[in-house]
Amino acid sequence: MKSALELVETGSIQEEIYLSAVDLAHVLKVTDAGIAKLARSGVLVRIPRPDDARAFLYPLLENTTRYVTPPAQCPGEGSRQLSRGEEPAAEDSAGQG
Repeated sequence: MKSALELVETGSIQEEIYLSAVDLAHVLKVTDAGIAKLARSGVLVRIPRPDDARAFLYPLLENTTRYVTPPAQCPGEGSRQLSRGEEPAAEDSAGQG
């Protein structure tokens, strides 16, 4: 039996690993409320938890990739400059943190 401290090589993960919002929040260094916001905005994906209809499970590998990879920008679409004192929209800063 493998111990929890053994090194796992990136190519050795054959199946997706599903985490609770709290656990994924710990990995991504955001709050669990932040995880829910990111999922509602479409940045992260989630599936209903089979044993609790009110809870979700989050695929670790897919969501880590989605969180650290910026969304594709449409050709010709540049980032908008903010006016002095203007705050970025919630979706502009959702993936940072």
